[in-house]
Amino acid sequence: GNNADLDDDNDGWSDSDESDCQTDPFSAFEVPDDFDDDHVCDRVDADDDGDGTDDVYDMFPFDDTEWADLDLDGIGDNADEDDDGDTWSDLEEPNCGTDPMDANSFPSDFDGDRICDVIDNDDDNDMVLDINDAFPYDPSESKDTDDDGTGDNADTDDDGDSWPDNIEAMCLTDALSVTSVPVDTDGDGTCDVLDADDDNDGVGDPNDVFPLDGTEWEDRNGDGLGDNAHPLTLVDKMKLNPVLTVVVIALILAVIAGAVAFTMGRRARQADGTWKDDDYQRYDQQPALREEKASWGDVPPPPPARPPLPPEPEIPQPEPEPEPEPEPAIEEVEPEQPETTPVPPPPPPVSERPPPPLPPGYEELAQPEPEGPVTVASWEDLPDGGDYVQVEPMQYVGEDCGTWVRQPDDSWELQ
Repeated sequence: GNNADLDDDNDGWSDSDESDCQTDPFSAFEVPDDFDDDHVCDRVDADDDGDGTDDVYDMFPFDDTEWADLDLDGIGDNADEDDDGDTWSDLEEPNCGTDPMDANSFPSDFDGDRICDVIDNDDDNDMVLDINDAFPYDPSESKDTDDDGTGDNADTDDDGDSWPDNIEAMCLTDALSVTSVPVDTDGDGTCDVLDADDDNDGVGDPNDVFPLDGTEWEDRNGDGLGDNAHPLTLVDKMKLNPVLTVVVIALILAVIAGAVAFTMGRRARQADGTWKDDDYQRYDQQPALREEKASWGDVPPPPPARPPLPPEPEIPQPEPEPEPEPEPAIEEVEPEQPETTPVPPPPPPVSERPPPPLPPGYEELAQPEPEGPVTVASWEDLPDGGDYVQVEPMQYVGEDCGTWVRQPDDSWELQ
């Protein structure tokens, strides 16, 4: 009977279990739900899917493969590739050093290439590997040649040689090498390649024979030496100015010709009977010269000599003393003239006595006796005809002017 039968409907569930599971114990078609087949109906089973997580803690109570859903995306953590929902997979995050179960712990990815910076070999994606990139987190920079902290792309002087990169390009030097520096001979800040006057001597390089020497710019004689340090010789100047040279030579020849003509004319006038001396007296107006000319015939006489000076008068003595006997007068004897060529009379003998006073009219020819040494104030007052002698002290020597010696006050004294 039914009272003794524990499973009245014979559905494999006891009448008491079906009663607990709220199914009909008298109907074989109504059996309790038992998801995990543990013969504990789901209604009373604390772990319906038998995954070891009670239903009250199981996000998926009827999925024995899932029980948690950290990011609440409806996919269990076991099947979910990104449990924390931070867009980084659970496999990537451990390699990037972050927690795949913490949405606040996610990898850094500077260039956004989905490769975290920890494992990305080009963090800024500028095509330069981080190991070679001076600025691994700046895609606009990768090199800093001069290590000044400014990348070469932004740096106006990449090599730090004080020459801007654009200027170095024009000066034909390497903007990335500190040893490649533009040449600037005159130091004016403009390299020689661009400088119109490299040595800054005021003469442009096209016209400067020595464009890198500020002291020279011409070499007119072509000897390879600058004209400033090695001035042109007279021959060089004549070669460089042929027209002027011809004119100067012509003038010199004209002067010489004039001097020769003047001398020849003077000699011709001297041979003429009408020629006059410096006192504008004709020879034929002087009796002595007339007689001399007559004795010489047609041969031209030599230039007249000055008349002999009369004897000097006796100087009175302060005390009366016996006057010395006068010396016998020396008679001037004219030498006999040869029949063919007249010879001028010999000069009178030089007397040891003081010269007699000059006759009237010749006082201006008298040479006063110098009192003390003869001096001049400076070299400008020295007489003509001498040459300087480099001795100590300096001397000025000439056949006609004598020997002059320079004094400590720059005056000159006749020796």
